Parts: sequence; structure tokens; C-alpha cells
Amino acid sequence: MSSAPRSLLHASLATLAVVLGGQALTAITPRLAHAQQRPAEPTPPAVASPEAVAALDVALEARDRAAAREHLARLAVEGPAALVDIAIQRGVALHALGLEPALLEHLGRVDDAKALERLLDVAGDRLVGRVAEHAGAVAALAAVKHPELAKRAGDVAVAAVDSGEPLVAAAAARALAALGGTNSVGKLVQRLERAEAASAEAAVATAAQQALAKLTGEPHEGAAAWRRYLDLRDAAAKPKEHPIAAMIILGLIMLATYGVIAFELAPKSLAALTGAGASVIIGLSMGLFHGAPGETAYKYVHHVIEHDLGVLGVIIGTSVLVEVAGRSGLFHFVAVKIVKQTKGDPQKLFLMTGVMTMLFVTFLTIAPGSLIAISLILVVTKALNYDAKPYLVFIAIAANSGALMTFASGVCTLMLATAGKLGYTDFFFISSPMGLISGAVAYFVLRWIYRDSLVAKGDPVERAKTIEGFDEWAVVKDKKVFYRIGAVLLCTIFGFAIAQKIGIGLDFVAFMGATAGLILSGENADEAIKKVNWGLIIFFVGLFVIIGAVQASGLLDLLGQGLMDVSGGSQLKTLLVLGVFVLLMSGVVDNIPVAATMIPIVHALAAQGADPGPIWWTLIMTSNLGGNSTPVGSVSTILALSALEKERGVKVSWGEFMKVGGLVFGLQSAIVIAYIIVFHSFSLFPGS
Repeated sequence: MSSAPRSLLHASLATLAVVLGGQALTAITPRLAHAQQRPAEPTPPAVASPEAVAALDVALEARDRAAAREHLARLAVEGPAALVDIAIQRGVALHALGLEPALLEHLGRVDDAKALERLLDVAGDRLVGRVAEHAGAVAALAAVKHPELAKRAGDVAVAAVDSGEPLVAAAAARALAALGGTNSVGKLVQRLERAEAASAEAAVATAAQQALAKLTGEPHEGAAAWRRYLDLRDAAAKPKEHPIAAMIILGLIMLATYGVIAFELAPKSLAALTGAGASVIIGLSMGLFHGAPGETAYKYVHHVIEHDLGVLGVIIGTSVLVEVAGRSGLFHFVAVKIVKQTKGDPQKLFLMTGVMTMLFVTFLTIAPGSLIAISLILVVTKALNYDAKPYLVFIAIAANSGALMTFASGVCTLMLATAGKLGYTDFFFISSPMGLISGAVAYFVLRWIYRDSLVAKGDPVERAKTIEGFDEWAVVKDKKVFYRIGAVLLCTIFGFAIAQKIGIGLDFVAFMGATAGLILSGENADEAIKKVNWGLIIFFVGLFVIIGAVQASGLLDLLGQGLMDVSGGSQLKTLLVLGVFVLLMSGVVDNIPVAATMIPIVHALAAQGADPGPIWWTLIMTSNLGGNSTPVGSVSTILALSALEKERGVKVSWGEFMKVGGLVFGLQSAIVIAYIIVFHSFSLFPGS
């Protein structure tokens, strides 16, 4: 074969590789799986008849596409193994007639490992001859039936990635993603760097980027980000010597910060910033921080913060949207509608208080959801001359159950779910039932404890009139804006549900919801943005830096190893040890820093062989419910009890709250531990 036809053949195979690399596993794997379920069919002859091959050649020479397709299908039945040779020897003509997809479909039925191995041999002999990507893609497909070919196919595809032919390199990248060999990540990053520097290789850059994301599960974009990821990963893999002094000092800084937060000796944001500053000084002075090559050591601090930018983005975006929706009167409208169902009956009002709280927290996150419920209940109880304490205590505790309902319902939930890359819809099967159960427990226990306070006062007709006098439209200034914001809020909630499936972040959904709300409401954007709890954002940034510094010291890895030793490697023991620890600590310190501290510990446990999935779910349930044990255990308890003291002059002491919340907490703890045991025992956690 002359050089020109040979080049055309190679180009043909490269084009076929695009189809193979992009469509092979998605198009053929389901058929292979289905075929495994069907009764075995008679094995077709291994060798195609010369007449069938000759007929295909005649059709190809005549450029008769329909006839060529028919003869190709006949060959696939008579001798599928022969398709390997046909793909190589007649690639030029097949490409000319656009029959690569048909050839792909037939190659997917090849069972003959030796025939596919022959294709690999050809690829190895002509590695620079642009047939390697063909072998890589076909063998990636064949590896579904012949796993023993996967390593050789991977080697061929890794070499093909280096090809200077864009179609070849792009198809090889897709083959690597299909094969799932993480050892090819470094080669893909190198090829991505070259592709981004060449304007004609956009397809290679896209294929390499997608392959890297699939192989690593990481969300990085661009060669520079992937290079930094590799450098940090390699640095983390190297054995480190962690000075004991650094562990002790940074551990004490973290404990001191948490102590200041727990005993309210200073604002949370100030405590976190002070602790972060001290941690950075210690980390730099003791040489604990390391940036990627070419970066300063301080750059490590930025890398720590950027891991949680998505969490901060969701908080900021939803805060703005909730502020805009609140100004539209939407939440007041919904809350009054709910309260009107009670007709002033204290027992019904108590039940609806819990329902309203969990509803708002589920869709608006814990802080704004709690505030809306608190504001309305203060107004209603004042109008009816009811004791507000039972209702606000119920809001404080029910909100933590509501935080279990969805991915973004609570701050702890959001942080842990983001770190664990948990599925949004999985919440409806794992933690949402626990949220409903724990909410029901809180309702029945608190109704019994406060039974003497939940007694109707006055004439029931007058009470009903008082409640009926509440106007749900009272704060709605513009009904058009009201309906627009309602639509935006529903779209945002729907966006949260599908974000992972369409490959976008929850922070993007939150920001787009906030942007749409600002535009459609006509509200002053600067004023709405000022309402964001920036103190909470600063608190998070400081907290993340402290934890990142402690992680750099090796203390959290040591704790992870200790937990593994205590549990003896048992997954269930690990879940129970972590669950009980988090339940107890969440009430003492505040569940947010406890949850944030556990994230790197879970990563350390995963690196030591533990299955992280069930651990993330355990932490989500225990950290939220653990906040019920003390008055400072969660955002909702702090908000509710502070409002009760400020608006009604009623102070709930630690002792009083722990008697009430402690009983609820004890029952919820027993139930959640049993829940975890059941889910583990029956492998109900996703991926178990």
C-alpha cells in the first residue's frame, strides 16, 4: 500500500475512533448486558466466506452504500472475528461511505479475544501509524467481555493520546475514560496542556478534560488546575514527617476557638478569624504549608478555602433569594395560610408550627426558614395571649429535623454532602425519612412536656376571629412580583434537584435564582445583598483555614487512624463510634464546626480503606440532631431562644433547655443509631 492510501486508511480509522471512543460503551454495553440475560445463541462461524468478502469489496468499489451495509451485516453474522481485519484493511472505503457506525455496532458483538488481540498487535506495531486509537476504543468495548484485554488496550490508548493527529488523540482520551485506568491521569494532563496551546486541538482538550473528570471524579477545569491537582495529590502521597509540636499547638488553637464559640466569649466570626490568623502563622513558621511548584507556601491557604467555595456560594445565593422573596410577601402569605388552618386552637397551632418550620427549612435552609417561623409565631401567640415558649422551643428543635430533608436544607448537611459528592435524590431515601421520624418524636415529646401550656384560652369563636383577621396579603405590595418570585423560588428548588445530573454546581443554581429574583422583583440589589449574613461567611472562612492548618499538621490523619484502630476496621463500629462522638460534640461546641472538622477525618478514613459513603450519611444525621442537646448546639436553637428573650423577656436557661431538649435528643439519638445499624445491616446506603 502506497503512503497516500495508507495515510487515508489511518485517517479513516481515526474518524472511526471518534465514533468508537464517544459512543462505544454507551451504545453497546447495554446490549451486551442484555445479551447476557438472553438464552445462549448458536455460535456463528469464525471465518467469513470468501464470497461474502468479495461481495463487500464489489459494493465498496462501486460506492454502493446500501449494498455495502448489507454485506457488512452478513459478514458480522457469518464471521464476526473477520471484522477486525476488515476494519484495518478496508478502512479507507468504509470511511468514504460513512459506515463506521455500522462497523462499530458489529464489532461490539465480537467475542473472539484473539481477534481483538490481533488488532492490538497491529496497533502496537504501528503505534505512530494512527491505528492505535482504533485498537484502544475497540478493546475498551471488548473489555466488557474480556477484562484481560483492558491493560493492553490501556497501554495502547495511553500511547495514542500522544498522537499529533487531533482525531486520534481525542478518541484515545475517550477510550481511556471508558477503560477507567487512573494511571493514565498524568498522561492526559500532559496532553491537555499541549492541546490548550494549539488552536486546532479544541476537540482533544475537550476529550481530555472529560476523561480526567470521569477518571478522578474531580471538578477541575483547565490544564493549570489539573496540573495543580496532580502536584498536590503527589505531594499528599509522599510520606510526611509531622512534628508533634505542630499537632499540639494547632490542636490547642482549634480547641480554644471552639471553646470561645461554645461559651459565647466572643462573636463566632471574631473567634474564627483570630484562630485562623494564629493557625496560619504557626503553619508557615513550622513549614507545614506547601503550594504547588512555583507557588508560595501561603497559597496553600487559598487552596483550602477554594475547596468550600461551593458551600459559601450556596449560602450567599440562597440568602439573597430568601431576602427578595421575603420582601415580596411570599413567606408571610404561606405562613398565614398555614396558621389559619388551626383556627387558634393551641394544639393545632403547635402541630402547624412544626410543619411550617420543617417546610421552610427544607426549601429555604435552616437559618431563614427558622427566622420566618419564629417571626410569625411571635405575632400569633401575642395576638392570642399564648405562652410563646413551647412554640419557639419546638421551632428550635424541629428545624434540625428539617435540615435532613434535602442536600441544601442545613449548613452541616450542605458541607458534608458537598464534600462527599452525595446525590440530591438520595436524600429522599436516606435522610428525609429520618427527618420526618425525628420531627414526629420532637412533636409528641414536646407536646407532652408543655401540655399545661397548650391549653385553649378564651372563647373559641373569638380565637377563630382573631386568626381569621390575619391578612395573608398584608405585606404583598405587588401581586405580579409575588407570583414572579414564587416561580423563581420553585425553579431554584427544581434546579437544586437536577444540578448534579446536568453537571452544574448548587452554587450556580443559587446565584442564578438570586439574580432572577433581583431582576424580576425590582428590589435594590445592594440593599438585598447587605442582608446576607456576612458574619457567618467570615466565620466559615476562618473555620476552614483553622481546619486546613490542623489537617496539614497531620493531627486529623492521626485521629482517623485512631478511629480505625478503635473500630478494628469494622465499618459498623466506625459508623457507631463517629455517630456517638458527633452527637455528643455537636451540642457542646455547635454542630457546624464539628461537621466541618469531620470532613478531612472522613477523607483520611477513606484513604485507609474505609467506605466513605455510609460515613457521610451518618455524620449528616448525627450532626444535625446533635444540635438539639444544648441551647448553643445549632443555628436554630440560638435564633429561637434569642428571639424569645428579646421579644418576650423570657430566658430559657441551659438547665431548662437540656431537660426538654435532652429528652428529645436522647430519643432521637437512640432512633438514629438504630436507623444507621439497619441501613448498614441491609446494605441500604447508596453504593453499599
